[in-house]
Amino acid sequence: MQRRSLSLALTLTALPLLLPSMPAQAMTVLQVDTGTLTDHAALILYGSVQSTRVVDRRGEGRSIWTEITLEVREVWKGDLGAAPGFHSEPGGSATHPVQKTFSWLQLGGTGKDGITVAVPGASTFAAAEEVVVFLERTSQGYVVSGGPQGKYTVKTVRGLAGSASSQTVTRDLGGAHLLAPQGNTQQLHAVVPTQAAVQTLAALRTEVVARVHAQAMTPVKPLGSLKIQGTHP
Repeated sequence: MQRRSLSLALTLTALPLLLPSMPAQAMTVLQVDTGTLTDHAALILYGSVQSTRVVDRRGEGRSIWTEITLEVREVWKGDLGAAPGFHSEPGGSATHPVQKTFSWLQLGGTGKDGITVAVPGASTFAAAEEVVVFLERTSQGYVVSGGPQGKYTVKTVRGLAGSASSQTVTRDLGGAHLLAPQGNTQQLHAVVPTQAAVQTLAALRTEVVARVHAQAMTPVKPLGSLKIQGTHP
């Protein structure tokens, strides 16, 4: 059975009986937890978005894309140096440290002619935004795993007078339709995203790193138990 990517958006026609009321314009992905995202990600990076750039490939028959460049602060999983899209600027001193960046393409953007390609529910990125991203490698390059589930936005919460500030992570799942298996069957049903409890960046890091270490001891089983059809951007 063919393994499907966590980031894969399902076609509406694949689930006509399970989701009769689903709007046509929506990203639909399997609901996964942080552990599953960790298992199936090739790279997990924490950093700051350095820039976004529209890459118009309509002349090649490949639509409009946006290149996202992340200034990498920490690598939680994967061999960043061996990954296509990695770039390292000269440096290495206290005043000019080595700057490591990683870039990937995401479907969507606005061309110079004003034509916009949008993927409803997909993660969005803005310059200077601090994020943790779970990136899965496909035949088309790297993509954010699980749609919006694979992007955490990092926010710094200032403490009260005399107390230290803290960093929290949140996810925006409001624009996507999530599906989960129903009981022990292969049927999928829609689930409503719930507001997760506030989690600190440190707690997420600890959870992911522990999972990565456990994964190194136990091979991950492929996600191949659900028969679903889909299209990759």
